Parts: sequence; structure tokens; C-alpha cells
Amino acid sequence: MDEGDDLVMRLAGFMHIEPMEDLCEHLLKQALDSDARAHVEQVQESLMEFDEILEEIEDRALSMTVEDTIAQLDVLGSFFELNALKIARRARTACRALNQSAHFAALRRAQQEVEQAQQQRKHVRSSRARRECSSCGGDMVARTRRVDGQPFWGCEHFPTCRRAYNMTQQERAAFRRG
Repeated sequence: MDEGDDLVMRLAGFMHIEPMEDLCEHLLKQALDSDARAHVEQVQESLMEFDEILEEIEDRALSMTVEDTIAQLDVLGSFFELNALKIARRARTACRALNQSAHFAALRRAQQEVEQAQQQRKHVRSSRARRECSSCGGDMVARTRRVDGQPFWGCEHFPTCRRAYNMTQQERAAFRRG
């Protein structure tokens, strides 16, 4: 086993990202066989993904949902475990931190509220499609009054058909959000 192979094996012993990144860069400058080079590049790519997620957690500003972040950390943790890397413990610790943090619990609730609002908007759209004009049989569509800006259901054949219905409070709330 030459020095390059020995250094590739040392990757498994690191707990922190920075020394692993430095070692990966050093290894990629060496003359490695194609399998070792592919392995180092894969570790380097996974380290960058992991580092980005950790920074987002520290900044408390996730670019994806909490659930997606936990899933991504789990995938990265599995990758590091399969490659016998101790950094897998850090991925598992980050998952626990996300699950136990009050900030991320509030973020998860907010994301769930957004999802519920989106479902309500879909419901409003689907109910709009099912609403039929009692005068001409056309579909009722969401419109907004010019006078007060309030949403209402109006016939799609306006101005030929002037049939209109008031929206329920729930429909108005979903219409304003969407």
C-alpha cells in the first residue's frame, strides 16, 4: 500500500470536516488510481453538502423543509457510515438537534401551515371548478370587486351572464393567501 492509499484510509478516522476537506484536496493532487480518486471525490462532494447543511442549521435558515433537511442528513450519515467515517456521528447529532430545537419545531409548524394553506387553495380551486352557474350552466370563477376589493364567485360568461355568489370566509382567506 503506497502513501496515497494510506491517506485515503485515514479519511475514515476524522471527526471534523475541515481536516477531511484538506486531506481530500491533498489526495486529489496525488497520483491515485481511478477507484481511489472516485472515492475521494465522492467523499469531498458529500462533505460539501454536509457542510452547507450544518451552516444552514447554525444560521437557522434552512433552504428546504425541516423534514427534507433531516432526510438529507440521514442520507449523508448513511454514506459516511458505509464508508466507515466517524463524521456520521456529527450527521446523527445534527438530526437530533433539528428534531429537538424549539426554533426548528416552530419552523416545521410554519411549513405545515403553509402546506395546509396550499391545500386549502387547491380546495378552493377544485370547488370553483365544481361550482356551476345556476343561470347559464357555466363555471363560476373567483373575481374581485372593484369597489371594495372583496373576492366573489362570478360566472365565466360575464358580461353576458351576471350571476354572482359571495365566497365563504374560508374561501376568502384562501383566495387572499393564494
